[in-house]
Amino acid sequence: MSSGANRRVALIKVEPHLALLRIQRPEVRNAFDNRTLVEMRNAIRTALSEGVAVIALAGDAGTFCAGSDLKAYAAGDDEYRAEHTRLAQDVMNDLEAAGALTLALVEGFCLGGGLELALACDLRIAVQSSTWGFPEVTLGVIPSGGGTQRIGRYVGLGRAKQLILLGERIDAAEACRLGLANWMAADFEGALNRAQGLAHRVHGFTGAAVPVLKELVTQSFDLSLEDGLTRERDAEAALTAVAPNTLEFDS
Repeated sequence: MSSGANRRVALIKVEPHLALLRIQRPEVRNAFDNRTLVEMRNAIRTALSEGVAVIALAGDAGTFCAGSDLKAYAAGDDEYRAEHTRLAQDVMNDLEAAGALTLALVEGFCLGGGLELALACDLRIAVQSSTWGFPEVTLGVIPSGGGTQRIGRYVGLGRAKQLILLGERIDAAEACRLGLANWMAADFEGALNRAQGLAHRVHGFTGAAVPVLKELVTQSFDLSLEDGLTRERDAEAALTAVAPNTLEFDS
């Protein structure tokens, strides 16, 4: 894996079990246009084909992502804009459905589509300097990369409406308190170190439980308890059928 010349998304193999997907558009605070989204989608698929345990998503030059590139969006035609929304949703869905554990290493601005990217990841590490929020309402538009659908799963309906309807911004400590972020780090190096530790931990797990668990937990918000329990039983039976003699816990 390498960044390549003139690429907007770098895919870096930090170590055998960890791939770092880094948005490289510091001139626009790593905002994404359609080309960037295509590169992100391809980078995710390449990382998965390499069999990494963890994919970490980050920005460049001290900023995670300021969302959609509004100048490119405004300059585009109707086809460009429709494609932008479709591509954004595809990337978010790919992150959520990835067989690897996905992490957002959030430094600086995590706004709009940037926050949607973070929410599509399994876990989030907040650098102390980071700022989180959905400013779309102040511009007369809406989050359209899945933000309206995912935010409430983490913070509840009332807080989700407060963040989205008022365009409020919160700091890293508040993001952790609300459950948006799982951990806080002093700087990006600290966030990356934690990502490396998580990659070692996940790689050491036996079997294919991580992607199965991801799917079950994500689907739980859309299913009745009865249907969810049925899928849980089916998944357990499938896993134990593949490796029936590996169930041994440390004492």
